[in-house]
Amino acid sequence: MIYVTGDTHGTIDFNKLHCMRDRFRADDLLIVAGDFGAVWHPNTLAQTLRPYRQLRCTVLFVDGNHENFDALGAFPVQTWQGGKVHVVAENILHLLRGQIFTLEGKTFLALGGAESTDKAFRREGVSWWPQESVTLADVEEGMRSLAAHGMYADYVITHTLPSCLLVRQPFLDMTGGRAGVSEMLLNIIAENAQFGHWYFGHWHLDLDLGGKFSALYRRVVPLAEEKT
Repeated sequence: MIYVTGDTHGTIDFNKLHCMRDRFRADDLLIVAGDFGAVWHPNTLAQTLRPYRQLRCTVLFVDGNHENFDALGAFPVQTWQGGKVHVVAENILHLLRGQIFTLEGKTFLALGGAESTDKAFRREGVSWWPQESVTLADVEEGMRSLAAHGMYADYVITHTLPSCLLVRQPFLDMTGGRAGVSEMLLNIIAENAQFGHWYFGHWHLDLDLGGKFSALYRRVVPLAEEKT
C-alpha cells in the first residue's frame, strides 16, 4: 500500500503517523509532501529521525521550504525505482526534484520546493536556505522525465501548488491570487503534462479541489482508495 500525507516538520506534526503505526506494514510506502523537517541539525539527527526509522514502512519525501538543504545535500545519491534519491536512512529516502519513480506499478513525479513566507525571521544557512525555491532547471528535469513517460504520471507530488489553483478558494483569500516563483514554475507542469492526481502540502489544510488536486496536512491518504 502507498500512503501520502502533508508536512510533518520533524517531530512537530508526527502524531498523525504515530496514529497509523499499527496499520503500516513492512512493504508499505509513505510519501510526505514536503517540509519533512527531520534532517535539520546534525547533533539532533538521530533523535529527529528515530520515530520515522521505527515505522514499519519505507518513508519517502519531497523537500519543502523548511528543510536544511545543506544537510540533505550531504547524503549519498542513488538510483531507486527509476529516479534519483538521497538515502537518509535504510527506510528514509528523499525524492529528488524532477524525478519519476515507479511504485507498485504507478508513476510518481516528485518536485519539491516552495518559498518561505517567514524567511525575514530566519537566518540564511541556519534556518533558511535559498535552495528552497523551485527552479527552472527543476521543472526542465521534470519535463524530461515526463517526456520519457509519454508526458504522463499517475501522481504528481509537490510541496506547494501550481499557480492555476490560486484563483480558487481558500487560496485566493490567502494570497490575493499572487503567485510565488515556485507556484508559477509548477504551473508549467500543470499546463503541459497529463496526470491522474496531484497532491501537495505547504498550506496546512486538507482539501480536495475537485477533479485532480488535493491539499494535505493532517490526512494520511491510502492511494488504493484514489482513482486515477
